[in-house]
Amino acid sequence: MGKALIEPAGRLGPGPGDTQGGATAAPDRPLLIGVFIQHYPPRLGGAECQAKLLVSELVRCGHRVELVTTRHSPELPARTSLGLLTIRRLPTLAPRWLKLPLNLVTGFIAGMQYTRTIDLMHGHCLSPFVLGALLAAKLRGTPTLLKICTIGKKGDIAKIQRFGFRRLLWRLYQQADYFVANTLAVENELIAQGVARARIFTVYNMLEQATHPAAPQDKGYLRRALGLADKLTVLYVGRLHPDKGLGLVMR
Repeated sequence: MGKALIEPAGRLGPGPGDTQGGATAAPDRPLLIGVFIQHYPPRLGGAECQAKLLVSELVRCGHRVELVTTRHSPELPARTSLGLLTIRRLPTLAPRWLKLPLNLVTGFIAGMQYTRTIDLMHGHCLSPFVLGALLAAKLRGTPTLLKICTIGKKGDIAKIQRFGFRRLLWRLYQQADYFVANTLAVENELIAQGVARARIFTVYNMLEQATHPAAPQDKGYLRRALGLADKLTVLYVGRLHPDKGLGLVMR
């Protein structure tokens, strides 16, 4: 299939100051997309929930998805089929010093197995599991796309760079064909870390907002129903954790 499957079409969704979102060309046939993520619901977390929504949208658009993750609880089935979605959960270990290398090897083996048939490998967040799958996909010649989940001093890239061989680790992740950013801040951090702008998809809010407009009358009705004043309203959705910066939002 080659890289043409995921050539950037510019920024997707309205950015700061934009009134309309960018347009993207739909593929001419349903794709088989491999989504690799180290943790997946029922484990709770923003990245995990975002991945679940992404998978749901891909399926809604008619694409088949092979989601490969780790099996963090023995109660979870090793394989779940939900129509166009297949979830595969692979064994992992609890001790951190064992989990990191094991997840890397597990991701690589899974990548070698499943990237033989998929059209695109999507790695969700930077983790040993995703890195293993990425390296396998590169060996297979499968197009690859990575989603950065967090930035800053405690972000994905910063965590990688705490290791003594941080330059090598980040260079391995940079083997991905393309990256996804959902804000200009994410895009700018990727560029600062050596990723060319041409290799970054910027999808604001992870939605093409122009395709989901909210009618003014709908907003007015909902404000009245919720008892909200007719002024700028900020909705915070996330864990009550200092890392989320809620204090800054409140100020």
